[in-house]
Amino acid sequence: IFSVVYAMLQLPGGCVLVADFFNHRIRMLSADLQQVSTVAGDGEQGHRDGAAAQAQFNFPAGLALLPDGRVLVADRNNHRIRMLSADLQQVSTVAGDGEQGHRDGAAAQAQFDHPRDFALLPDRRVLVAGHGNANIRVLSADLQQVSTLTNVNGLNLRCLELLPDGRLLVGERGRIR
Repeated sequence: IFSVVYAMLQLPGGCVLVADFFNHRIRMLSADLQQVSTVAGDGEQGHRDGAAAQAQFNFPAGLALLPDGRVLVADRNNHRIRMLSADLQQVSTVAGDGEQGHRDGAAAQAQFDHPRDFALLPDRRVLVAGHGNANIRVLSADLQQVSTLTNVNGLNLRCLELLPDGRLLVGERGRIR
């Protein structure tokens, strides 16, 4: 039923969101893990904001739950950060102009290179793992600005995990730093 699963995220009610990579959808497993439904994405590869059922993704990879219930989606091949509304009914673009690259600044004009995963900081800023250009970017708490935290040359960034003591684990192909 799923293609390749890149990320899973448990919601407060116990349901689990799934980034269904090759099916270009965000799916949901019921809390009892018995039912699967499509939350967002029409299954066609593309980029379309709006009603979740008609939205389009291009290989969704990472998921992150914001404190207010909204869900960030790393839309890998669209080079954008997308968002599902807290009620999971609307999809919008938060950051990235859709061009593959590296540009900091206002979120709408920023450029990403295959964003892959997220880590939420205690101050509500969001770290973004850039798979294509091996960097970690920072999305401001108000989701309006993008900056570069660090370039990690040679890394094939896959995932990020913020530990309770503030250290950041960076997963890459074959190892964790």
